[in-house]
Amino acid sequence: LAAYAGVSPECILPTAGGAAAIDLALSMSPGAVHVMPVTFSEYAERAKIHGRSISVWNGKCIPGDTVVLCNPNNPTGEAMTRKQILSLFEYVQSCGAEMIVDEAFIDFFPEYSVRKDVQTGLTVVGSLTKTLCIPGVRLGYVCAAPERIAELERRALPWAVSALASAVAEKLPEHIEEIKEDAVKNALRREALTASLWSLGASVMPSFANFLLADF
Repeated sequence: LAAYAGVSPECILPTAGGAAAIDLALSMSPGAVHVMPVTFSEYAERAKIHGRSISVWNGKCIPGDTVVLCNPNNPTGEAMTRKQILSLFEYVQSCGAEMIVDEAFIDFFPEYSVRKDVQTGLTVVGSLTKTLCIPGVRLGYVCAAPERIAELERRALPWAVSALASAVAEKLPEHIEEIKEDAVKNALRREALTASLWSLGASVMPSFANFLLADF
């Protein structure tokens, strides 16, 4: 899994799908969770479970808060570049807050990933089930600084990752080139579908993922 993500083994923790990774990452701090709507609703749902307040990101945060960013964003497909995300993190860090980036769909635009930039205060969560089209297998991960991973591992449920998910993770390094090739094919399919939808009179948002948000 570390070889696939391009990080050292002490910076990654496998989870039972992306939702488990999100839940675990949000369990670490006591402050407010700031989200950027329209986005995946589970950030708010899991934050509530952990007794954390939710607010729409307005550019302000304080120590103990967490800013959550989905990149590419679900359901709009929009994306921020690696440079933009790191610039935003620099600001969040200066406020004493933390940042979580959900990269569940990043394999469709890997150059925007900040997995290799994880550090104190910057955590990345992700899922292989979108890339590999295997939602039922439940294989996700958290990428973070080694000390944060150690903390998360202590909090995580034992035996959370199934034997099947473990087997899939073990074989990932053999399929990295395939995953890259599929991302290129996906971009072509996305462009073709976008053009078709526009020709039908639909309005389509620019997407960097494997889905489109269209207004009919």
